[in-house]
Amino acid sequence: MHTVFVFPVCTDCKQAYESGFTHNGQFMMKLSSPNASPLVFKGFCDMETTDEQWLVFQRRVDGSVDFYKGWQSYAQGFGNLETEFWLGNDNLHALTSSGYTVLRVDMSDFDGVSAYAEYNSFNVEDAAANYRMVCSGYSGNAGDSLSHSSGTQFSTFDDDNDSRENVACALLYHGAFWYQRCHDANPNGAYLNGANTTFGKGINWKSFRGYEYSLKFIEMKLRKN
Repeated sequence: MHTVFVFPVCTDCKQAYESGFTHNGQFMMKLSSPNASPLVFKGFCDMETTDEQWLVFQRRVDGSVDFYKGWQSYAQGFGNLETEFWLGNDNLHALTSSGYTVLRVDMSDFDGVSAYAEYNSFNVEDAAANYRMVCSGYSGNAGDSLSHSSGTQFSTFDDDNDSRENVACALLYHGAFWYQRCHDANPNGAYLNGANTTFGKGINWKSFRGYEYSLKFIEMKLRKN
């Protein structure tokens, strides 16, 4: 006999929290659009980090998932919601178009030091625009390492859309992200276990631990404004 897990359906993590689900966990998210059929997908809600409720779209925690993937994988999403994953650029566009425009990035190093960055405006465009990202309104204690990428298109090793000539940042820094020339943040880089000499290839947040330190944990999440 197989056990069937039924995940609660909600429009956002705040609704789930107000319905009594006060711990972190998976939920079926249903986004309504006036011009399209509702989008339904499984998401992970962070109910515990702050007084707000956040929908997580990226997490690195143990190196168990290979993040060096191509364009289609990042468009659709991959990984395990309980460990490491990317929710998908198509979902990110749908979310930010539906009011999920506040971004929080939590991170920690291998010495147990934690930090965060928040942006009060975050938007991801559609596939036709190569998922161009715009962010602004930084606050926090990790330093602002994302505004450098604002206005850039998404890049993977097989689809180079950065603004650096003759260099593919995703290839050079073993990741996939909104690269400019190339990055101040590389959350989808290689999981390299702390201090290393591979400049810029690890899980970097430049203003927190620099380019030669790969973070132990990083999690990117959204909520409605």
